[in-house]
Amino acid sequence: MFHIASTLVLLILIAGILLRRRRRIHVPIMITAFGLDLASVLAIEVSRGAIKKAISAPPPLLLFHVTVSVSALVFYGVMFVLGERVRKGAEQLRPWHRRTAWLFGACRTANYITSWMI
Repeated sequence: MFHIASTLVLLILIAGILLRRRRRIHVPIMITAFGLDLASVLAIEVSRGAIKKAISAPPPLLLFHVTVSVSALVFYGVMFVLGERVRKGAEQLRPWHRRTAWLFGACRTANYITSWMI
């Protein structure tokens, strides 16, 4: 179930990336992806006690997964703030939004891959 949700989020993110030049579509798509991803994280915590499992002597792969997962969530926030500022006219932040997007993409991809391995 959680793998299906994660795959759906990735597909939504890909759609948002492909439509990045169409702000009226890009912004709601990316916010939807973030909301679904956050809901998924909360559901995993409620159903599996993920935080307790992650802090009680986790194996290296789980520790890596948790690290990239938390990083992806942080980058979602940074992307949102930068994106909103760019949307409101701070064009000088666009390169930072783009760079952060690459970091976010790397973390989210690593999250997705490792989720199938743990």
